[in-house]
Formats: sequence, C-alpha cells, structure tokens
Amino acid sequence: MSKINNGGPAFPITLNSDETFVEMGKFDGMTLRDWFAGMALQGLISATNQDGDWTAADSSHTTAVAFLFADYMISEREKAEADK
Repeated sequence: MSKINNGGPAFPITLNSDETFVEMGKFDGMTLRDWFAGMALQGLISATNQDGDWTAADSSHTTAVAFLFADYMISEREKAEADK
C-alpha cells in the first residue's frame, strides 16, 4: 500500500526571515489533508442532511467521502505546483 500524501502542515509557521517555511522535525498539528477533509465534510453534511436525520452509518460513509475529496484536492494541488 502506498503512503498517503497528507499535504504537510495546514498552517505552517514561518521560521525564516525570508517568509519561507522550513519543516524542523515532527509536526504535531493538523495536516492539510485533515483540513481539506474537514472543509469537505462541512459541505457534505449540510448538503445531504436537509431533513435533520443523522446516523452513524451516514457519518462513517460521509467521512470517508470527505477524505476522498481531500486526497483529490492534494493531488490537484501537486499537479498545479508541477505546472509552475
């Protein structure tokens, strides 16, 4: 199984005077993948739950779909960076 690209930190801290981020060791914060999935999840829940009913089965499926969207967004982001 290939390693999932988590996109790195969602909110990197500027460590250099030239305003560039330098990753130094383990990052314990939210990943970009988590951030994208959370944003997708908000939209999915609001768009699919108009009647107010929500079950654990819905939650599990919707969360999985949110991470699929996140993985797609990271993939498209990599393509855009490669085209620069």
